Amino acid sequence: MRLVSCTKSRALRHEMRKVWELPPESSFRYTGPDWLQLLLNSTPDVMRAKVLLLLWRGWHLRDDCVHGKGKETIWQSVKFLQNYEEEVPLSFLPLSSEIGKEIRPPA
Repeated sequence: MRLVSCTKSRALRHEMRKVWELPPESSFRYTGPDWLQLLLNSTPDVMRAKVLLLLWRGWHLRDDCVHGKGKETIWQSVKFLQNYEEEVPLSFLPLSSEIGKEIRPPA
């Protein structure tokens, strides 16, 4: 839970909302042990992927503060996520109904 409530994670979500469509901030509030599952199940596939990438990058920011030098900036993380989205288009991620099935490249 600290990952989501961390100041840098909240700032990253704030900045990424300028670039990505994300669930409202209230969706990131702990409401019980299954809050993340409920959040992910209630979002479209591409947005779900963005939320997961955001949590992954938030973990990086927090890890840098706790175990690193604490010099990683929000701006660097925004740029990283934007570049990642360009390199790995999120629209090619498998839909939740396709997980476990063979994915064929577009013809």
